[in-house]
Order: sequence, then structure tokens, then C-alpha cells
Amino acid sequence: MTSLDVGPTDRLFLGYTAVALVTVILAPIDGWLGWVAFHLLTFVAVLLLARGAREGPVGWLHLWYPVLSFPWLYREAGALRHVVVPVDLDAIVRGWDAALFPAWYAIVPPRLPVAVLEGLHAVYFSYYLLLVLPGMVAGRSRRGMVREYVFVLTAVMLAHYVAAVLFPVAGPVALRPEVMPSGWLFVPLMDHLYGAFDRGGLAFPSTHAAAALIAGVYAARFFPRRRAAFAIWVLVILVSTVLCSYHYTVDTLAGVVTGAAGLWAGRALWQGRVSGG
Repeated sequence: MTSLDVGPTDRLFLGYTAVALVTVILAPIDGWLGWVAFHLLTFVAVLLLARGAREGPVGWLHLWYPVLSFPWLYREAGALRHVVVPVDLDAIVRGWDAALFPAWYAIVPPRLPVAVLEGLHAVYFSYYLLLVLPGMVAGRSRRGMVREYVFVLTAVMLAHYVAAVLFPVAGPVALRPEVMPSGWLFVPLMDHLYGAFDRGGLAFPSTHAAAALIAGVYAARFFPRRRAAFAIWVLVILVSTVLCSYHYTVDTLAGVVTGAAGLWAGRALWQGRVSGG
């Protein structure tokens, strides 16, 4: 009989699921019953995966399920954003942004050619590839490091979802219809993805920036000879978050800071839990 393989990432994810389940039951949000079912099914699925094979498709799913769940957890965090604070706090963040930077997210996009904006949105979309492709390619040869990466990324993303509930900020997304053309492929693709999963409130600090930084650092560790390419990839993703009018500049910089802090804390926590059994 296969033993129950509940690792640090599983415990972290199950703990978040339990807290989210209680929150959804107590909080008056639309579709709460569906979220209850989602968390119950997720809880059972994780335990079943922990009893499955450690290699092959089941082992792969056991490793990557937290990352695959991010879009739905992101959506839920947005739905919960007014449970603690009844309004988005954009006025505060816009004040910080105006004190530090010009409003590039409102000024620059209308002046850029559609082809450039398409390219920026393609870069913004490539973030999703950065999160998974390097780790999946490195999975066989650097499996221990990939497990660490998934743990650190999961910890940081879940922490940002909690932060979004406590400090909701919508970001400049509402400006997009005024400043952004319809585009050809990646502009409408990102509009569709945000329409499907984004419920607002997760702009500050930017999860996009934090996760891109972590993914880029680990990708450079997986493939040291390509570290410059990954550094450039992360940099252009950070620029795209602002020029695509998804984040205030201060959102992205805050995401870099929280991503770096989460990377340090997550690695320390992983090493402590693994070495401590």
C-alpha cells in the first residue's frame, strides 16, 4: 500500500484551504456554496494525490497542483476582498504613486502603436509560461530544487491572496477601456483572462511581479547558462505590468520587494522543514 506522502507544500496548501473554507462559509459573498464545494473537493484531491504514486502523471500532478490552482484562488481572493475592508484602497496607493512617479499607466499606452502594445501584452502573458516551463523542463534532473520552487512560489502567492483581502487595491484596470485599443491577439486574450478570473483587489503588491521574480530566480538556478535571458525576461514582464495598465508603478515595485522577501523567507522555511523532517 502506498504511504501518505504529505509534504511541506501539501501542508501549506491544506492549511490555506481550511482557512479559506471557513472564511467563505462565514463571509457573505456571491457563489459561496460553489467555493465551499471547491475547497472540499480540493482538500480530498490533495489527500488522494498524497496517497498516489510519486512518479508518472500522478506524481507530476502532486507536484504542480498548487500552481495549477492559482487562477481559481486568485479569483476567490478577489471575491473576498471586501470582507474585511468594505472598499478598494486605490486612493491611498494612487497618492503614493503620484508622489513617486508620473502616471505612466495612463499617459504612455495611448501613445504607443498597437503592435507595441500587442508585444507588451504578449510579454505580460508570458509570465504564465515562466511560472511553469523552466520548472517542468528541469523536473527530472533537479526535482528537489523544483519541489523547493513550488513550495516557495505557493507560500508567496497564498500570502499575497491574504494581503489582498486585508488591503484590497483594484489597480488601474478600470482605465483600460479608455487608454487601451482592442488589439489583435494578446490584448483581447488578456482581457478575456482577466474577465474570467480577476475580481479586483489584488493589485498591491503585484502578484505578477512577485511571482515573476521568484520564477526568474529559480529558472536561473535551473539553467545557470541562461541566467541573463531569464533576468531580461523578468524585467520586461515587470515593465509590461505598468504599460499594459494592470498595475500602478508602486504596485510593481512593491511586488518586487515582497517577492524578494518571500523568496528569502520561503527558502529558509523550506530548508528548515525539510532538514527537520
